[in-house]
Amino acid sequence: MSGSAPKLAALFFFHKDPEVCINRLQLLRRYDPDLPIFGLYGGPLAEVDRFRPLERYLDDFYAFPGDRPPIWKWKHGDLVISQWHRDRGSQLAWDTIVIAQWDMLFFGPMERLFEMVAPDELLLSGLRPVTEVESIWRWTCGGPERAEYLAFVHSVERAGHAVTPLCCQFVVACLPRSFLDRYAEIPDSDLGFSEYRLPTYASLFGHRFQLHHPYEIWWPEFPAPPVWRRTLTTSAVPIRSSVVTLNLLSPWGARVFHPFATVYPTDWSGRVRQMAGELGSESRRVARWATRRLPPLG
Repeated sequence: MSGSAPKLAALFFFHKDPEVCINRLQLLRRYDPDLPIFGLYGGPLAEVDRFRPLERYLDDFYAFPGDRPPIWKWKHGDLVISQWHRDRGSQLAWDTIVIAQWDMLFFGPMERLFEMVAPDELLLSGLRPVTEVESIWRWTCGGPERAEYLAFVHSVERAGHAVTPLCCQFVVACLPRSFLDRYAEIPDSDLGFSEYRLPTYASLFGHRFQLHHPYEIWWPEFPAPPVWRRTLTTSAVPIRSSVVTLNLLSPWGARVFHPFATVYPTDWSGRVRQMAGELGSESRRVARWATRRLPPLG
């Protein structure tokens, strides 16, 4: 591959709430009308027709065929993506895909948001050696989760690999085709958890990781940053609408947010009204201040 910038596409990964999914796709299309967006539905196959209206925003629609419970698909999202690549993704035109989960917000063209990602590089938020979190992370610190983690490490070592396990928070993620080509060839095994399985294999394959990016993520096991900086997390507590809008009003604010599982207004007046209502007694002052300095949507 040449040294030119990778051709980016988005893989929209969704399984619930069609109205929110349409809102997400409308936002993606507003900022990036020509971006290839491929749909990956991971919900119950019996409900797939509820999501057919999304097709008007997508360049491709694929439903994961496996009859698996929701918790399996959540824990093994990497295997769902791998199946997509085997069945469909390998036939589509892209060099690197940005994983756009249904409960994420993106503001800006993908080429600008991820301009730091070089060909064949992975970007994984929260990437670090497992040893840094092994004693506190729920997937490695004890009980059946730790037993499964150790079994995964041993299985890799038995295959003849010297392994230094890595982990990540699989929220902001860019995956190159060259990686998924190899990952899709691994014999299917749901031993382990996607957030250490995927980066560990990427390291074994010799892929580079892009480490210089703005997508710092809060691990709930670590002390919490101030609320306005809590823009990316795996916590079940959603990001506040006011936090999103205040970041967007700042030239230095965040442009990617997770989790945000409700409709977010596509226009500035709606955003300011939503923010003002959430801020209570300060709402009128903040709304007047914000309205005077609204940035362009693009």
